[in-house]
Amino acid sequence: MEVLYYGSVLEQVSGLKVTGMNYYDLLPEVFRSPLMKFHHLLFSTPCGAYIADFVKTEAGNQYLYESLQFPLTDDKGTPTYLLLYGLGRKPFTDKTDRNIEGIGRRAIKEMHYLDIGAGAPSARIEDFIFYR
Repeated sequence: MEVLYYGSVLEQVSGLKVTGMNYYDLLPEVFRSPLMKFHHLLFSTPCGAYIADFVKTEAGNQYLYESLQFPLTDDKGTPTYLLLYGLGRKPFTDKTDRNIEGIGRRAIKEMHYLDIGAGAPSARIEDFIFYR
C-alpha cells in the first residue's frame, strides 16, 4: 500500500516534512502492519476513520493533531484514494518541527472507524494493538 503526502499546510500543522513521501516508509517497522490492517479495512468496507495524535514540537509545545480519513473511488467506483483532513492546534508562533522522538505508541490517543453509509468495523487500534 502506498499513501503519499502532499501539502505545505499539512507539513505546518503535523510538524513533519513529508510532501511526496510514502506514509508507510516514515513509520517505525513495528507500526506498519497494524496500520496497513487499519487502512485495509477502511478501503474494503468502505468507511471513514478518526485519528487523534498527540504532538510535541522541538520547542516543547504540545497539541492534539486530529484527522479524518475517507476513501475516494476511481472512475470504476473502486475505493483507491485516501482523502485526509487534519487539524492541529499548533501555536502559531511555534515554527519548529515535530519532535521525532515523540512519535510512538503513547502519541496515538484514538483510532477508530466512522460509518459513512456502508457500516463500520468494530475493529480499532489502541496503543498500536489491533482489536476486532
